Amino acid sequence: MFREWLDNPIFVKHVRSRLRSQALASSIAVTVLICLCIMYGTYLSGVFGSGDGFTALLVLQFILLGVMGSTQVGASVGNARASGILDFHRVSPQSPLELACGFLFGAPVREYLLAALTIPFMIFCIWMGTLDFRALLQAEILMLFTAWTLHAISLLGGLAMKGAVTGQNALGFTVVIGVFVVGPLFGSFRYLNGLLNGEVHMDFFRLSLPWLAFVLLHLIAVLFFFMLAATRKMGSERLHGLTKPQAMAAMATIGLLAVGGMTNWSGDGTIHLIGLYILTVAGLLLVGLTTPTLAEYDKGLRRTRKLGIPRLSAWSDAAPNRPTVAAICGILLVAGTLLGFGVVDGSMRSGVPTAAGFPMAVADGVLIVAYFGLSYQYFLLRFGRRSSNFFGLFLFVAWALPLVLGVITIVSIGPRMGDSRPAMIFSATPIVGIAAATGVFQNEAGSGPVMVTITLALLFTFVFARLYGTAVRRARLAVEHSDVAPTKLEPEAIDVEVEPAASPG
Repeated sequence: MFREWLDNPIFVKHVRSRLRSQALASSIAVTVLICLCIMYGTYLSGVFGSGDGFTALLVLQFILLGVMGSTQVGASVGNARASGILDFHRVSPQSPLELACGFLFGAPVREYLLAALTIPFMIFCIWMGTLDFRALLQAEILMLFTAWTLHAISLLGGLAMKGAVTGQNALGFTVVIGVFVVGPLFGSFRYLNGLLNGEVHMDFFRLSLPWLAFVLLHLIAVLFFFMLAATRKMGSERLHGLTKPQAMAAMATIGLLAVGGMTNWSGDGTIHLIGLYILTVAGLLLVGLTTPTLAEYDKGLRRTRKLGIPRLSAWSDAAPNRPTVAAICGILLVAGTLLGFGVVDGSMRSGVPTAAGFPMAVADGVLIVAYFGLSYQYFLLRFGRRSSNFFGLFLFVAWALPLVLGVITIVSIGPRMGDSRPAMIFSATPIVGIAAATGVFQNEAGSGPVMVTITLALLFTFVFARLYGTAVRRARLAVEHSDVAPTKLEPEAIDVEVEPAASPG
């Protein structure tokens, strides 16, 4: 079976193209020189014992595998889509999973080799320092699963984005990641260095697990669903990333993981608020992956009418997304409520979520996911191909514009103590509104920010619930009228008497 996997033509193609001697030799030289510079700096600083050299090499590995490898995966599948060769791969005897694995492991094959070159230097750091070889094994396992997760995300992005990710804009993506992500990595990898030094256990539903098993449990779940979505998109461009039951299963899994690990964090509510944001963002993404377009809904209705079925199944890919939105919102409500049980009362501290305000934040997150899904479906059904423009305008006005106005207000009035206007304006956007609902602004503006964010969320939910029903009825009636409309110029249809043709005689 291993030989059959190596016979994957996409994998072989990437190996031959990306491991050419000239380009590979220059990449190897650059990587080795960087490793030597890290070793020289560690030797001059005399910090082999603290593990700083090992940490710097881990960061280099993440840049190679996580950042550059993800860029290569997205660029390769984007170029295949742009050139049309991906359609020929789809009709080949290979399964969609084999095609996805070919891109996933073939595109970053050079980065795997370059990351392997850093391992001898890491072994030298272990020999000179206090870490043991078990720490190296744990770090490499974590690095591989993190890289595979990022590669799967990039693969799905390359398959789902309307504008294909090519090599030119992938370079810009790498620069952005390098500026905003790599800098904070040094602090996080220092924390990882502390985990490698000791026996740290974490609880999952009161079950004590080694820290690596706890982290891998989350990474494997995320990797599974992203690969599931990428495999579906690899099979057909028209398929949604996930079916509606799969999206609900993904939301339930994320909620289960968030609730199961909440006992590991302090009870001041900060980590719990971050978890609520993660659950809300996951709900938004899953709703977006399962929302059908006007063309898909139209085809689904016509197919059911031909088969004599009275209506579309609620879990069909072509069915409107309201049942799925309701199910995802229900899961978010349950998971967020359970997450809030771990929050202690921090009402005396400014900027810290309160136990009494956390249920309001959960309700706000549920309403945000609800009106996002309903509005997205409404714009798709009502405006068709122009829906992205109108939906993008709505998101800018409702989500981005309050941020701009809040920044302008702060710059204009200056840092005045007791001025509630910036907090009130910032609370109008869901980006800050979920945190505002927990009471983080209560010392500056009282309960005003909570009322602003909840009121706007309720307003948008009721408005788009009504517009959603109108758009669905409009699309359904359009299909029904088109089916009963005359398709031929029959005498009865045009109300013209047709005389028989004259005989030859």
